[in-house]
Amino acid sequence: MKNLVLISLFLLISSIIFSCKKSSEKPAAVSIVGNWNLVSDFSVLSSAPGDTTKYFGVSSDFFNFEVNDVFTVKEGTYVSNTDSYKLGSAAALSITWNPPGCVTCTPNNSQYQLNYSITTLMVNKLVLKLVSSGPLIDLGYETEIITLSR
Repeated sequence: MKNLVLISLFLLISSIIFSCKKSSEKPAAVSIVGNWNLVSDFSVLSSAPGDTTKYFGVSSDFFNFEVNDVFTVKEGTYVSNTDSYKLGSAAALSITWNPPGCVTCTPNNSQYQLNYSITTLMVNKLVLKLVSSGPLIDLGYETEIITLSR
């Protein structure tokens, strides 16, 4: 009986030691690079209190961030393949583009930079929030939140 208790205790201690071994593998870094499906694009206009718009993405809508800082987007009828992006420090993202629905709001339909904060970045979810400066703010947008998924 005493041997059975000793063997059980040895097995218990062995299993604890081997199960607590640290893994040398590091989890893969999460990146915005790749194709994302548009879930929604929510905007609040400060020029008209209570005026909000929420566009729900359809299966053909996407945001694609390529390795070489090229950014392509299809949102509703808006399609672009010449835009660019730049990741900054502290979850900052700058996108140079013409926002959907605002193609004529810049001189000669030229592209311009919008600054977003990455509020959520997971393997299958990316949420961008417009930073309170830039062309959309000047046009009366209080905020814009873009939700993407893979």
